[in-house]
Amino acid sequence: MLEIIISILALLISIFSLALSFIQCRDKSFNIQHIQIKPLKNPTELLFNGNDKFSIDLINFNNRDILIYLRYGYMCINGKTYPVQSNYYTINANSVTKLEAKFSTDDLYPFPQKYDIMLIFEYKGLLLNRTFKYKRKAAEKHS
Repeated sequence: MLEIIISILALLISIFSLALSFIQCRDKSFNIQHIQIKPLKNPTELLFNGNDKFSIDLINFNNRDILIYLRYGYMCINGKTYPVQSNYYTINANSVTKLEAKFSTDDLYPFPQKYDIMLIFEYKGLLLNRTFKYKRKAAEKHS
């Protein structure tokens, strides 16, 4: 009798984990369609005329709005690396949402980075917290 109860319990746990796995795989991510950055000649231009902002077009494939957190990021513009301010954004369901993010003027990275653009977003999936990383390789210099 005890073996039958344990077998049924193991079967129910297996079915439950299979259902959770299916739900988690159906949770789609979002994607970046386009990033628009104003060209900067020097770091002091970040302080004037809204040059400290850039826009990101995000495509959300889910049937629900998603609250995302831009945790970390940087962009290389004209050989200088600018950090991106962390912030929360809401992207709309099944649509393209245009976000406006800001550069942080606190500190510049004087050393070259591996990527031209790197952005790390965090958001709540259906079951777990998820991370989305966007990286664009630095353009190779041709001689």
